[in-house]
Formats: sequence, C-alpha cells, structure tokens
Amino acid sequence: MGDPFKFAIDVPIGPDWKNASRLRDGIVNCLGCVFEDIDYCLTIGMAVGELVENAIKYGDWSKSKNSSFTARVHVSGSSVIIEVSNPVRSKSGSVDDLFATLEWIRNQPTALGAYQSLLQKAGTEDGSHLGLARICYETGAQLDASLEGDVIRIRGFLSSTRAQLVGQ
Repeated sequence: MGDPFKFAIDVPIGPDWKNASRLRDGIVNCLGCVFEDIDYCLTIGMAVGELVENAIKYGDWSKSKNSSFTARVHVSGSSVIIEVSNPVRSKSGSVDDLFATLEWIRNQPTALGAYQSLLQKAGTEDGSHLGLARICYETGAQLDASLEGDVIRIRGFLSSTRAQLVGQ
C-alpha cells in the first residue's frame, strides 16, 4: 500500500522580505491541520523560511521587477522535500560560495559543529549562509543544490517519524 498522505505546496512568489514570513506561517498553518506534532510543522516552516530568505538575499532580481521564485514543500509519508528555486547570475561568486558552503557543511563531523562554527562568524562576514547550517542542524536535513542556466535550486531532504497525522 502507498503512503497514507501526500501534500504539496508550489508557490511562485516575488522577492519581498515579507513573503518569507508569510510563506513560512502559511506552511506551518497548513501542516498543522494534518500533523499532530506542531513542533514538526514549525521545523519545516523554519527550513522553508531560511531557504526563501536565502533566495531573496542572493537571487538576481535585476532582470525584471516581476521576477519570482518558487517554493515547494512535498510531504509523503515520513519524507519531506523542501525546494526553493530562484534566478541567479550563474557566473557570480555567490553561486560558487553556495556550492562551497554546502560541501563544507556536508564535510563537517556534525551539523551542530557546522552551525556553531558559522554562528561564530555571523556578522563578521557577508554571505555566511548560517541559515543553511541551521536547517541541517535543526531538521537533520540533507541539502543539495543544482544550477540550471540562471536558476539555482536548493533542496532539503528530511525524514522523520514525527510526521504523525492528526487522528492516527
């Protein structure tokens, strides 16, 4: 038998800071309708919010005022995939820095250690990508990124036994 529940949100939104908190809150509220563990919902919402903030901060919004990016959350059983895609300058240093940061986080002995290390650097350098380490530490997610033309896609893969449906 297949997974008992599938849920997906696919939203194209503009690069406005208020959209990060609105989307995070909307996702938490939607997931709160179906999952018993509200802390689990808040954790997923935090991860989405961090990725959306990353997209706003590092995205290339110079081509059009109508540029948008896409945030997706797909829940299937005990697996959650969070994905944010946004326009970038593919040859910019921020793209290289993102890939290097994700590789650095993966190579740390623990996600907590990576998070603590970047937390110590926060405020002392631009582009610390602290939010990426926070996602890995607080959610246990594995992050990856891919570049397709001038669009970067960052995905977080979470697995949890906390995805207990309401009423089950």
